[in-house]
Amino acid sequence: MITFHLSRQENTESYCMGRLFVLVPDSEPRLLCDTLEPPSRPFGSAVKGKTAVPAGSYDLDLTLSPKFGRQLPILVGVPAMSGVRIHRGNTAADTAGCILPGRYVAPGRLVESTPAEIRIVQMLLNDPDAVINISDDFLETSLPADDDLATPLRPFAASLPIRRLVPDHVWATLAA
Repeated sequence: MITFHLSRQENTESYCMGRLFVLVPDSEPRLLCDTLEPPSRPFGSAVKGKTAVPAGSYDLDLTLSPKFGRQLPILVGVPAMSGVRIHRGNTAADTAGCILPGRYVAPGRLVESTPAEIRIVQMLLNDPDAVINISDDFLETSLPADDDLATPLRPFAASLPIRRLVPDHVWATLAA
């Protein structure tokens, strides 16, 4: 069984950025790609097509998407949402609540989304029994006024764009 973990790292009024990992038994989690979604909103304040999937654990199935005309992962059992898929795209305008995979290059912008989608679909073709765990791991993303960036309440990493948190050699292995 494949287990994916989506760790959301940055949430703004217009988008939510995260990192998608695959969890391999007896091994460290492996980074697959960055993700982009509409903003994460508190429970009960969802806006249709403009809200990220609620944090939680969901089964993933690979089915034919009538909209896109190809096999794509679909999240099963998302509360108050249906048709939530993982598919290619570059900005929050390309999603109506779905998860876009790719590589973070600028605030609210992904590139290399097609290879990331293909990689995820291929993994599900090889092992169709999969789940995705989604967690909201973001904190306040603005830099503090003082120079003490390493306080427990505001870790330094939470204030940096995702692209700068992952070394270049990791991006190179993802593109291979």
